[in-house]
Amino acid sequence: MTRSQLTGLTGKWRIWGSSDFVHWWNLDPGRPKKEVALVINAGRRVLPTITPDDPDTVARILAEHSTS
Repeated sequence: MTRSQLTGLTGKWRIWGSSDFVHWWNLDPGRPKKEVALVINAGRRVLPTITPDDPDTVARILAEHSTS
């Protein structure tokens, strides 16, 4: 998992789906108001990208449950 700053060029205005066929953004109508995205490497070509309300807590939980 990697942490990414959201900007106009890195997905801040992407509400859902993919624009580059690599990152898949979950449905989040509140994303334009958020600053941080978490990119999850699931070992596949497509990388789920989420923007939780509390990214620090979600990152901690994912790290605790990670197998790598």
